[in-house]
Amino acid sequence: MLELNLHPPPVLQTERLTLRQVTADVFDDFYEIRSDERFYQFSDGFKLPTKEEVAKKVQLAVDIHKENNGISWGISLKNSSKVIGSVDYWRMMKEHYRCEIGYMLHPDYYQQGIMYEALSATIE
Repeated sequence: MLELNLHPPPVLQTERLTLRQVTADVFDDFYEIRSDERFYQFSDGFKLPTKEEVAKKVQLAVDIHKENNGISWGISLKNSSKVIGSVDYWRMMKEHYRCEIGYMLHPDYYQQGIMYEALSATIE
């Protein structure tokens, strides 16, 4: 079985980005992303979430990491603390050496290669 220790969580740096562990302090930035209607443009059946639903998603990311069953990195532009997206490793099946990767990005940052850069860093 795969043995992982995600503590302390790695901080990743790329040419333009800093990726750091998602903590409860990202709520406002996550809510801004998830309350933008453009975020759901290609997602059938999704609706704008309530603040409570976003808070639950943030808490889930924190809890999964605490249990050493995944990690969520908040994506920020270098020299900024504002979180503009995230990359998540979750639904880990350590016995099968696999997990799912999820991600989100604020629509203002689409088409700039940011998610490619962030995903490349986490996979590497």
